[in-house]
Amino acid sequence: GRLRNRVTALMRRLYTLLIWFAAPIAFSVVLWRGLRDRQYWQGLSERFGFGDALPGDAPCIWVHAVSLGEVTAAAPLLRELKRRHPTMPLVLSTATPTGRARAAALFGQTIGIRYLPYDMPGAVRRFLRRIRPQTLIIMETELWPNLFRECAREGVRVVLASARLSEKSVVR
Repeated sequence: GRLRNRVTALMRRLYTLLIWFAAPIAFSVVLWRGLRDRQYWQGLSERFGFGDALPGDAPCIWVHAVSLGEVTAAAPLLRELKRRHPTMPLVLSTATPTGRARAAALFGQTIGIRYLPYDMPGAVRRFLRRIRPQTLIIMETELWPNLFRECAREGVRVVLASARLSEKSVVR
């Protein structure tokens, strides 16, 4: 009980510290790749949770799909969500320029398209405040501890739509 909670809190702090050191390296890689492919420079501030807020006060449904393949797989789900909830804003986040480009080609301006912020608590909080999600649907197997923690703090339901996890992995 308490020992497990303390170990979990310690592991999360260690993870967050590592993310703080890794984020500048990851951002440098994005900047470097942008020298060859300018798409990498789109939405740079979104990687730190900045970017445009959704208009209005309505909560959104947020779908996260890492790259091109996941965005393509998420397209039917997004179309069905749009059909069933025509007045609710939809946001699709991705982590790669190719995923973002595919999302823009599929949906244009009909949904919000953003980069997922780095898994730093402040960046995730800023992102959540800007898009105000009611539900997050994740179309991948990568799990982000700070993202999940901040979603829990904000009361955002999280659905793993396409993740392949064992029971042991879920517990960890």
